[in-house]
Amino acid sequence: MTLRFSGNMLLTPWIVNAIPRPPGKRSATITLTNGFANVGYLVGSYAWRGGWSPQYHPSLLICLFSLLATMAFAFTVRNMQIWENKRMEHQEIDDLEKDECERIEKAAELEGITFDDAFRRRRRLLNIY
Repeated sequence: MTLRFSGNMLLTPWIVNAIPRPPGKRSATITLTNGFANVGYLVGSYAWRGGWSPQYHPSLLICLFSLLATMAFAFTVRNMQIWENKRMEHQEIDDLEKDECERIEKAAELEGITFDDAFRRRRRLLNIY
């Protein structure tokens, strides 16, 4: 449970790098991540009731379930990114449809970078492995 604070500090940069574009989607993800991370403070007062002392077995089960759910979610996100990286490796710039080309150009314009840089960033997602 004491690792929660360091976990939040590590989770935020990982989320920022895992969702590179568009900036609005990234900011919404950071907001939701911080919001859900702080829900633990609200739940904590109910998970550690005084009537369950001195052993706190139900509290331990609540923490264990939360840990397992978090691990399953992180593993799912990791596998989704691996799958997406493999899919993007097979797709070349010549195969792009007109709509996707325009989307990359708009993203490059929003971020103030060239089309080639935006295409390279689109092809590469950072992973946790």
